[in-house]
Amino acid sequence: MALIDGYSHIYPENYLGKYAKHSPMISKMASELKYLADVEGRIRFMDQLGIDREIISLAMPNLDDLNLPVKDTNEATQISNDGICELAENHQSRFVPIGTVSLQDPEFAVAESRRCLNELGMKGIQIVSNVKGQHLGSPQFEPFFNYMEQSGKPVWLHPTFMRNTYGWLREDAVDIMVGWDFDVTLALIKMMSSGLIRRHPKLKIIVHHLGSLLPILAGRITSFLNSMDPNPETPLNWMKSLYVDTAEGMWMPWLKDGIEFFGLDHVLFGTDFPWGNSSNIISNIRSLDIPESKREKLFSGNISKLLGL
Repeated sequence: MALIDGYSHIYPENYLGKYAKHSPMISKMASELKYLADVEGRIRFMDQLGIDREIISLAMPNLDDLNLPVKDTNEATQISNDGICELAENHQSRFVPIGTVSLQDPEFAVAESRRCLNELGMKGIQIVSNVKGQHLGSPQFEPFFNYMEQSGKPVWLHPTFMRNTYGWLREDAVDIMVGWDFDVTLALIKMMSSGLIRRHPKLKIIVHHLGSLLPILAGRITSFLNSMDPNPETPLNWMKSLYVDTAEGMWMPWLKDGIEFFGLDHVLFGTDFPWGNSSNIISNIRSLDIPESKREKLFSGNISKLLGL
C-alpha cells in the first residue's frame, strides 16, 4: 500500500542560504530539525517509515514574517518556489512540489501562482491564515481565490501567528501550540462570513491540522452564521466540503473526529514533517477499524485523485 504524505515542509538550499539571516526562526528550525535541509537524510527517513512520496512545501515562518519590503518578499517567494521545484525535479519519484505565495501583493500572488502551476508544474499553492492581520475574506484577495478556483488546483491553508493579541502567547510556545489552530479557524470563519466561499463554490482547500477546531465548533459556527445570513447552502455544508490532512493524527480521538466530520474521502494522510510524529500518525491510521480499501484512500488514494498523480 503506497503512502503519500500530503503535507510536509522543507527549506530549499538557495532560500535557506539567503534568508536565514532575516529570520531567527529559520535559523533555529534548520539547526534543530536537520531534515528541513538534509534531503538525502530525509529520503532515508522516508524509507524507514515506508513513505513513498511527499508533497513538499516551504516551511514556516511564512514569507510575510521575513519582514521585508513587499518587493523583496516577492523576490523571496520566487526564490523559494524555484528551490522547491528544483528539489522535486531532482527527486521526481519522491517529491511532489507545491508553491507558496504571500498575499501582501495580490496582483503578484496571482502572477506567481500562475507561474508555479503553468511553468513550474506545481500541484497547488500554499498560503497562510492571515496576511499581517488581514483576514482572507478581505476584498483585495478576491483575484487570488478567483484564479485558484479557475485553475482547479488546491489551496493548502497553513496556520500562522495571530496578530495584535496577548503578548504572553509567545511564552511556552502557546502561540504555535494552540494559537495557530485558532487562527486557521478564524480564517475559515471569515471566508464564510465574507461570502468568499459562496462566490467560489469550486475552490478546493486543504486545511492543515485535521481542520483545526472546525469539527468541535461546527455547530456553534453554523448557528451564529445562519442567524446573521440564513441561506440554504449552510456553512456546515461548506465546512464538510473541505479537505484536511492528518497532521494531528498522532492523537487518535482527533483523528477519529476528523474522519467522522469531514468524511473519509476528504481526509488525506499528512504528517507536517519534520514536525509532528509521523510514526504515530501512520500507526494510528493502520489501527483504524476500517476496510483496507478505505485505508488506501487515506494513505494515498484521496491525494492522488485530488492532484491527478
